[in-house]
Amino acid sequence: MPNETFAERFNIALKLSGLPQKEVAKRLGVHPSNITRYKRGTYVPSDLKDIGEIAKILGVSPVWLAGLTDDDKIVEPSRKDVAHNKIENYIAGMDEEQTESVLKFIETFIIKK
Repeated sequence: MPNETFAERFNIALKLSGLPQKEVAKRLGVHPSNITRYKRGTYVPSDLKDIGEIAKILGVSPVWLAGLTDDDKIVEPSRKDVAHNKIENYIAGMDEEQTESVLKFIETFIIKK
């Protein structure tokens, strides 16, 4: 698998996911520097299971991400998936009181709908 292909597709998928690099690293259980290496193409996971996990987090097809096919077009995350990722990232940095306030706001919004 060409490093350029993986890096290019990783960068596209990362941008579409709406997730910050640190959050992707956290979800993968890797050091944030690994994300930089993926972006540059200096490291490409050789285990398809790892590529599958990266693809799942970023919301794309693992076959497409690995560069094994061009026929399997990117699976663009839905607006709901992107919103979910962003909300999850915001909440991760909040304390309990802030989290409770956000939940109350969301519940109020949904009930008023």
